[in-house]
Amino acid sequence: MILRILAERCTDTLIKHDAIQAAQRPVFRYGFELFWSTFLCIVSICVLGGVGGYMPLAITFILYFMPIRTAVGGYHAKSYGRCFLLTNIISLVCVTSAGILSNWGKAGIFVWTLYGLAVWYIWINAPVKSRKNFQREETLLRRKRIGRKIVCMESLSIALLYMMNYKKISYMAIVTSWAVAVMMFICRKEEKGND
Repeated sequence: MILRILAERCTDTLIKHDAIQAAQRPVFRYGFELFWSTFLCIVSICVLGGVGGYMPLAITFILYFMPIRTAVGGYHAKSYGRCFLLTNIISLVCVTSAGILSNWGKAGIFVWTLYGLAVWYIWINAPVKSRKNFQREETLLRRKRIGRKIVCMESLSIALLYMMNYKKISYMAIVTSWAVAVMMFICRKEEKGND
């Protein structure tokens, strides 16, 4: 409801100032809903990070979750409110998991093996196709290339963080990649179940 009101006001402002035409209202309203949903989710994750004393991990989650998730897709909640709640829960699970793994002395091989599997899964299966949001083949190929570039950049940065002894931050980024792979898997299962 709040997102709809914010989106309507932003769209009305653009129409009032002749920046867009009234016929473009639905497209801009949808765009503003996405913008405000993402913005509020990022703010919430940062607030939780500040209050919980894990701001570096919260920022790591945002930096490693949002770009790849946008490119490769995955499970989508049925409403903005559920998406907000789910994303915040996923961030908390990732923070908790990274903390546990960084304190577990023998986590290294386990963590890197699962990271390799997550990267492989994302590389092979991205982007997730959805019947709800039909996309042309060219768009899907472009998203696949973008997703693969992001995976490569993230992998390189994770390796550098680990070598620089930022173990907890690198584990946070790795756990975030697992979360993206799991969301892709869930979405693919749902799509196959609807066949």
